[in-house]
Parts: sequence; C-alpha cells; structure tokens
Amino acid sequence: MVTLIDLVYNVFLVPLLAAWLRSHTILGGKLHLRVRDEEAAAVKAAQTHTVGPRFWFHAASMGEFEQCIPVITAIRASVPDAVIIATFTSPSGYRHVQRTNVADIVLYLPVDSRRNARRFFDVLRPDVGVFVRYDLWRNHLLEARRRHIPVHVIDATVPAMVRYRSLRGWIADMYRSVTSVTAMTHDDADQLGSLLQRTVPYLPDTRYDRILQRIADPDPAILALHRSDKITVILGSSWSEDEEIFLSAFQHLADARIRCIIVPHEPTAAHVQRLQEKIEATLLSAITDPSLTGHVIVDSVGSLLSLYAIADAAMVGGGSGAGVHSLAEPAGYGLALACGPHIQRSRDAAALQAADALVVVRTTADVTAWLRTVVLDPATRKQFGERARSVITSRAGSSRQCADMIIRSLP
Repeated sequence: MVTLIDLVYNVFLVPLLAAWLRSHTILGGKLHLRVRDEEAAAVKAAQTHTVGPRFWFHAASMGEFEQCIPVITAIRASVPDAVIIATFTSPSGYRHVQRTNVADIVLYLPVDSRRNARRFFDVLRPDVGVFVRYDLWRNHLLEARRRHIPVHVIDATVPAMVRYRSLRGWIADMYRSVTSVTAMTHDDADQLGSLLQRTVPYLPDTRYDRILQRIADPDPAILALHRSDKITVILGSSWSEDEEIFLSAFQHLADARIRCIIVPHEPTAAHVQRLQEKIEATLLSAITDPSLTGHVIVDSVGSLLSLYAIADAAMVGGGSGAGVHSLAEPAGYGLALACGPHIQRSRDAAALQAADALVVVRTTADVTAWLRTVVLDPATRKQFGERARSVITSRAGSSRQCADMIIRSLP
C-alpha cells in the first residue's frame, strides 16, 4: 500500500538525493568519487558473466562490510560456485573491496528510485539479498519482495529514524518486508521486536569472527618487528589527551624493558612531529632494520590491527576524549588492555570490564600503576590477556549461522 510518506519519499526525497549526488561532480568532495565511479561500475557489472547462485550483500561503507566478510567466507565454503555481489552507499567500501577478491561484482547501490531498483534486479539478478546493520532502502526492498527474492538483515541495529514517531510505521513496514532480521545485541533485539511487534532473534556481532579471521592472517612484515627481549606496549588510535598521560607515565616509570609503539588516530605531519619532540622514536616508514628495539611512531594509517600481533599490552585511545575506540581487536590478540574513562558508548568496553579484562585509567598515576602492576608482571599480564581474548572467542560463530540461514533461503 502506498502511503503519504512513500509519495514524499519518491516524489521529493529521492530526486533531491539524485540531484545532490550529481552536484558533487562539479563541487568535488568525497562523494564526487561515487558519481565518477558509479556509471563505470554499473557497466562492468552488466558485462560480468558468472554461473552459480548470486548472493547480494549491501553495506553503507567499509566498516559495515567488514561484518559481511566472514559470512561470505562461510558461504563460499558451502557453495563453491557462489557469486558474491557487493554494493555500497559510500566510496570507502566500494574502492577498498574493488581492489580485493572478496566479491565477484562490486558497485554502488543506485539512488533508491523505483526505476533504478527495477534496473538493478534486471541486470544483477540476485537470488538472495543481505543487508548489514541499518542501511535499508525502500524501493530496492519492495522490488525484491515483488520478485520473491529473499532478503535478510544481519547484525541489525535500531535505525536512528525510529525516534521520529511519524516514521516508525513506515520503517517497521520496511523491516517486515524482509525474510529475516537478526539483531546484533540483546538491546537491539528488544527494540526491534517492539517496533515489529514480534520476536527478533539475537546473534553476536559477526565482526568478532572477522577479527579472528584477520588475527589468523598476520602481516609478515609487521611480525618481523617483534622483539622477544622487550615488552611491547601499543598506544593505539591515540589523541593528544591519551598521549599526554601515557607518555608522562612511561617517562616517570623509566623502565628499559618496555618498548612503546604509538599509533596516532590522525598521523598528520604536525601530530607526528609533536610526538617526536616528546619521545625518541623511529618512524615506522623509516625502519630499514626489523631488529630495531627502540620506540616507534606510526606515521601512516592502516597498520594498527597488524601491529597488535607483536604487542604484549595496549592502551586504546579515545577514552580520554570523545569516546574510546575499538577494543575488540587488541582483545582478540589476548593483550592486557587499558583505556581512558569515556567508555559509555562501547559495548566491548562493558563486556571487557565485566570480565575483569580492562583497566580504566584517568591520570598519569593510573597509567603508571597499570604499567607497573599489570604490564611488567608476566603472570598478571597473561591473566588479563587471556580474559580479554575469551570475551572475543566466546562471541564467535555467528557468521556460520547467518550463512546457513541465507543458503537455506535460496529459491
């Protein structure tokens, strides 16, 4: 049934979104990459001829698509001739996955008009669709339902728009149009269940499986930097507030057994220079001898997860500012963990605290105490690390269950 919101959406909002995207061709900015690449990607997809059932995965960006990867791996293990179609809303996911072999066909999801949705299904011919988290698009969902194509929402979280009462019914109808919804947390399951007036099942975040996947495939160049004669502590994804209390504590302790690797959240030239003024360290990009035992400052992005493989402990940044960054990755490596006090928005921080696997630090004295009593004590450090890793491994396995559910729904 067409509602007033559908009319507003299709007559005003969708054309406005299309015009806005076109404007970025002229104005530049991040989204001009999408406009520039979209047509070429669609042409290439239309020319790609593959045999086998077609699994369509859609994510807003790369962060959400990471949750799809272990599900895709499980599907390929069961269906060797599976064809994986990956679509994205933002350029970050599209451009990254295009350079990998994760998916057979990679493209942007076209603007959500009814005409575009029809053309998408005519060209791509998916047998089943999978949306991750929250990035559902009305006309593509309705077209899938019209063609009797099963669609699943995995790692579902409550969409922000449900706070507007006028939109709740419209959003609920979208979720009711799909074959299954599986929530990422118990709280999301309860809220989505209330929205849909039915029980919504819960499975742990498939991101935990992805973390364990990546841990099992370390970067050899990074592993070469490991030093068994040093206790390596990573200050990961750090901001100035984190660096201030960490470096003050490290310099106060003055223990030669500890090697620091500092990974700024934004490794700009100015930020890296400020760090070099505070600690004598080699830039990661300048290392020519992997047997280096001194401190390291990372002056690029993308290496933090690999670096956790050679660490013994980690203080994760953000907790002294707006909010702590991801703790799940270093926990998966079994590291002794610390972070600043702003952890309210981190589900992983709550789980790690409950397992006595995370030390919250507020001051230089707190960091000094953590270094002295946890990091420098081998038995205590091992205990904290084992508890942290168990938090991650106990939540693993959802990807296989999601994959089985998706495969069973194939026509």
